[in-house]
Amino acid sequence: MSENKEQQIRVLEQELETIRQKTARGELVSQNLRTVQYKLDVMLERFSRMHDYAKDAYAVQDNQSLFQAIAEGIADIMQIEIGAVFEINFTDQQMILLSQVNLEIEDTVFSIPPDFWNQIKPDPGKSDAVCLAAVDSEPWLSMGLSSVIFTPFYD
Repeated sequence: MSENKEQQIRVLEQELETIRQKTARGELVSQNLRTVQYKLDVMLERFSRMHDYAKDAYAVQDNQSLFQAIAEGIADIMQIEIGAVFEINFTDQQMILLSQVNLEIEDTVFSIPPDFWNQIKPDPGKSDAVCLAAVDSEPWLSMGLSSVIFTPFYD
């Protein structure tokens, strides 16, 4: 084979390698764009759910309907199985279930152990208002929950 043909083959092989590299970069960029599109779609869906919740919550006429809208909003927006609204009775150290979605329990009043507030830990990287609770203790244990994330609201 002549040296000219060997040179042409090396040039073509280099061009082929350049095309492969550009194709790989293009595929990576395409995958990144699909990932970004997916994340944007998820965020848009969540904002749509929040809008629906806010619309429903503003339309209610009484506290019980508001509590139900909040419980439903929690489950829907967070895309979790259970949503619930409790009132805390600090005098009697009780949690009173005001409204719920998919929380299959009979009781509506739960005793709060004395160390309950010491067990609550803010969720790392989140607002201090978002808390994680140990589910191996009351009142969560008697509800049969495997994990709990909650936000206390005060009036």
